[in-house]
Amino acid sequence: MRRRNQRVTKMLKTGLMMPVDGGWARVAYRVMPVVVSVGLGATALASEPQYDSTIISSTITIIFNEDGTLTNIQTGLNTSITGNPVAPTGLPDAVPSSSTAQTPQFSVTAKVGMMVNLDGKMPGSSQLDGGFTVDYGDALLTGERLDMNQSRFPGTAIDALEHGAIFGGPAALPYPGRVGFDSSKATLPRFSFRGLVQAAQVNMDRREIAPAPPAGATAAAPVVDPPGAPPRVAHYHVTMTEVGDFAGNLRSQKGWAYYTGWCDHAEADLAADVTAKGLANMRLQKVILYGSTTPDGHPRRLAEIHRPQQAASATAPSPTH
Repeated sequence: MRRRNQRVTKMLKTGLMMPVDGGWARVAYRVMPVVVSVGLGATALASEPQYDSTIISSTITIIFNEDGTLTNIQTGLNTSITGNPVAPTGLPDAVPSSSTAQTPQFSVTAKVGMMVNLDGKMPGSSQLDGGFTVDYGDALLTGERLDMNQSRFPGTAIDALEHGAIFGGPAALPYPGRVGFDSSKATLPRFSFRGLVQAAQVNMDRREIAPAPPAGATAAAPVVDPPGAPPRVAHYHVTMTEVGDFAGNLRSQKGWAYYTGWCDHAEADLAADVTAKGLANMRLQKVILYGSTTPDGHPRRLAEIHRPQQAASATAPSPTH
């Protein structure tokens, strides 16, 4: 009887391992009060609920609307869901009008140095090496090396990032070997994730690529938008490898909620308004979290999102790194 009670207790604390498509995966659990009879009396296990909600799936897709707020979460195969994944734990904050262009402050530091192409030819290339930090509206991008190309955004005189490859390494601080994106103190008004994500490598590609002019021709004059016209929008696709654990706050239309999670790799779609001063109003459109698989394609570990129990807050709290 004693061994049986120990097995029950262990199972409640660790969750259950279940076969999934030829592999094994840990299913979601929520510890509840349990009474196990022992001899003539009874022992009550302490109630330790950990999560308000849990999502475990082969893929987890997070969708955002035009102002950057979370609208829904979609799942793939082998899904297990408990609780309400989008209910906020904080109060809503004001979202600025989509017509208001707010270009954040931008700064770059690199330990070894940087190479920037200033000859006016497009596309141009730049490189940061030896450990770097890019501060974009108090959202910090860090790593060991960043290689990037820029080109003229179609129909404008603005030079915008076309492709970027970001690598971790020993000189990447404060996260050696990793690329870090820390938006916990960001001032980007429509970027609805406040937290920390790390990866081994990050690639970023712009979807609108300016066509190369014919040989010997000059670039066409930029189009002048009429007053009051909606801003042109740049769209970027981001891929992240070896992500692992992450944590942060997501803003839904009802408020902020704190989440933790895990994924093997991830993709994200971003958008930003193209203004005369550069890119503004950076915002998320979609994030896809992927689990890992075995060499023969079977699930090894599913992607996870958990919303821990947390006291309500009027603003997005800073996640614990």
